[in-house]
Amino acid sequence: MKKFLCVFVTLFLFSSLAFSESFEFRSRNEYIHGLSSTHKDEVQYANKLSLNWNFKLERINRILRIAPYTEITYNFETDELSKTETGLEAELEIIKYLNFYSAFQYATINKHHDYICAGKDKINFELLNGITLSIPTPLKVAQRPVRFRAKETYVYDLDSHRGTRNEIEGGFFWQAYKYLDLGLKWRHIDHIHYTDIDEAVGVVTLIF
Repeated sequence: MKKFLCVFVTLFLFSSLAFSESFEFRSRNEYIHGLSSTHKDEVQYANKLSLNWNFKLERINRILRIAPYTEITYNFETDELSKTETGLEAELEIIKYLNFYSAFQYATINKHHDYICAGKDKINFELLNGITLSIPTPLKVAQRPVRFRAKETYVYDLDSHRGTRNEIEGGFFWQAYKYLDLGLKWRHIDHIHYTDIDEAVGVVTLIF
């Protein structure tokens, strides 16, 4: 844990110095409603706080985003946190509308919400890799385009040395104002070799 905190602080300070010219603070709020039989009608709330720096790679004319973050997920049915996550992610623009991202995180999963191995709380070091697609649609609201976003994430547990889940999501997002982004999406989570779950998610993101 001490080694992780040292690495996290070092990366945070480095990113603060290197990318301070293009800084953004985000608070993403997700309201999650379970759809699959394993947790149907279960309602959760997730909040992700992130510090984002964008850096233009002049030689390849691409944007690199570096972001330390922390996220909590609260379950209203059990009245407790289902998981917490803290980490650092990097996202690189591959081509227009398509990005690749990778993240390293420290995650704690409540035993009551562990679909793989229930019985005790789990503390994992995880590596996440994925791609995101974000394209404008012809639909506009108040002269602002509605975008379609799709995302796939593969999660690898560094402690058990195996993949634990694959997440696929897609939905529509609208930037209502410069500092407010609204969205509605569907998410499918494949807990590898175990159960699958589906969720409907409303998203409110505040941008500062």
